[in-house]
Amino acid sequence: MTMLRFFCFACLVQVARADDKPSALHGSWRSDGEATRAYLDEHAKLDEFQRKMIGLMFGRATVTFKPDGSGSLRMDPMKVPTKEGAELALAESTTGFTYRILGETESQIVIESRFDNAALDAQPFAVLKFDGKDRYSVALSDGIAEINGREFFTRVKEGGQGEAAAPDPDDAEEP
Repeated sequence: MTMLRFFCFACLVQVARADDKPSALHGSWRSDGEATRAYLDEHAKLDEFQRKMIGLMFGRATVTFKPDGSGSLRMDPMKVPTKEGAELALAESTTGFTYRILGETESQIVIESRFDNAALDAQPFAVLKFDGKDRYSVALSDGIAEINGREFFTRVKEGGQGEAAAPDPDDAEEP
């Protein structure tokens, strides 16, 4: 009986430790415009204007997932054409969000997220498919129909552990 209790306790400790394990998602990820455009060229169902617009948008975002369940999405400034032929200038922006990992395996992570900007909250669930530990992709949708596209992200910084990791401005100490 003592051996059975010890075995049950050991199993519970292992389960508790598994929940404390850092996620492969933690860290900063940069949109890989080249890989995304290549995938879209081969697989996506886009008209000519969508192809032009979407091609300009990728490679400009950095997403950071912190272990405490918070994160940020930073977009570089850019100019995008309108259907009327004009150009729309978009300023650099950063939006915060919270997220929860619903499931994680070596090849994929399912998350639920809530953005500070309600316009980004239309699709709160995402399946991130991993291709190694430093690259993932996520399905693209226009909110109405599946466009059969994926956006690819490459790890910039590994949860504070990478030797070549750039400093995180949020972690800077105040003087």
